[in-house]
Amino acid sequence: MNRTALLLSSLMLALLLTGCSTTISSPEDYYRLPQASEEYESLETCLQDALNSGYEYVSPLKGTNTQPVSVVDLDGDGLDEAVAFFRDTDGGENPLKICLYQQNGDGEYSLLTTIEGQGNAINSVTFCQLDGGSDSVEELLVSWQISSSVYTLSAYSVEDGAAVQMMDFTTYSRYSVVDLDADGTSELVVLQSSATDTTEKQAQYYVCQEQRMVLTGTAPLSQSLSSIDHVRTGVLSGGEAALFVSGYVTDSSANEASSSDQITDIFALVDGVFTSVALNGKSGDSSTLHYYLTNDQDINGDGVWEIPFPTLLNNFDTDSTDTFYALQWKQYDLTGEATLSTVTYYNGTDGWYLVLPEEWLSGLSLVRSDTTSGNTVERGILFYYQETEDSDPIPLFAIYKNTGTNRSERAVADSRFSLTEDSSATYSAKLYDSATENGLLDAATLRSLFYLIETDWSED
Repeated sequence: MNRTALLLSSLMLALLLTGCSTTISSPEDYYRLPQASEEYESLETCLQDALNSGYEYVSPLKGTNTQPVSVVDLDGDGLDEAVAFFRDTDGGENPLKICLYQQNGDGEYSLLTTIEGQGNAINSVTFCQLDGGSDSVEELLVSWQISSSVYTLSAYSVEDGAAVQMMDFTTYSRYSVVDLDADGTSELVVLQSSATDTTEKQAQYYVCQEQRMVLTGTAPLSQSLSSIDHVRTGVLSGGEAALFVSGYVTDSSANEASSSDQITDIFALVDGVFTSVALNGKSGDSSTLHYYLTNDQDINGDGVWEIPFPTLLNNFDTDSTDTFYALQWKQYDLTGEATLSTVTYYNGTDGWYLVLPEEWLSGLSLVRSDTTSGNTVERGILFYYQETEDSDPIPLFAIYKNTGTNRSERAVADSRFSLTEDSSATYSAKLYDSATENGLLDAATLRSLFYLIETDWSED
């Protein structure tokens, strides 16, 4: 870390430890640097001692703790510990160092213990409660980067001034901290997505027993799973906690990962046994294989996780090559049974989706209508509905996205009404007489069915 970056890091740490007031008592206060507290000065002395000994700062590469120094109350005594991440520039067998500094009642820091690891980087560090529940001390779950493609995982508990290793260095593809048994204490699921001569594609379930993370169950990953894309904790339709592991499948014709198809493995405890609930024993794959348009999520906000299965909708313009999809969102239970929850039209290109009545699926046809002229940049989708095979399709409504400088005017032109807007676009709709005359929907209902697609920034 260069001197400028170190100065900025130290200044941010000083603000964190001392607090920051927005009250300015005089003009000179605008130019006065924050005064470091005694706690900060004590910690800075400890950190400088480590740097003087030949250490250099390294920040974890991923996760929520990516600063070179984290301040956290590990033991729950109301006094913050400091966790600093270093590399020994002299190398050695264990060049990576995680130094834990404790604070006494007078606010003075001192080195408590050091955790050492192999590799070229600290990939991530998670503070979690693996033993004793939500009122217990926090343990450290550390991912060490051995090389660009090899990672090991280990867990540590700090007791009586020493770091006790709760879990041996375990290679892995991905991992997740979960509470599948809902007892208030976290467990650990380690995913091995690459089969070798000695290991299979599988999920490993670890539970803390007598201060050790013990492997208590395994369940297979889908055999066609080529690479893991995302891992999320969610809830099944019966209210049970589950881990959803989604990834791309192997295209057998090309013998490589397909970018268009995904499969989701669902792991939960069934009568206390760690199980892949949607696994088909004959095929070796989960029953959730689907064309990929978007990630699984709680689409309707009922607290239960859903997986989207696309259905191709008809194109009203038979000469057009545009494709339109409805997503059938399905919830799963502990037996692997799927139930349809919600149906949506999904428009990833324009960033919005629309909740659809299930009975509309067989009769919908869509056509795109885009306009780019001068200040007008408009993308539109017109919805038609054919009630029976013998009837003609009727226009129901159109939805528009405008990003031009005159987007506000376009949102209310030609009998349109506004749906919503964001910083760069307005979204509006036009309702045709055939929709209202047939009692299919009105403007208020259409507004209630329209949603913007939100980007998921959360970490796996």
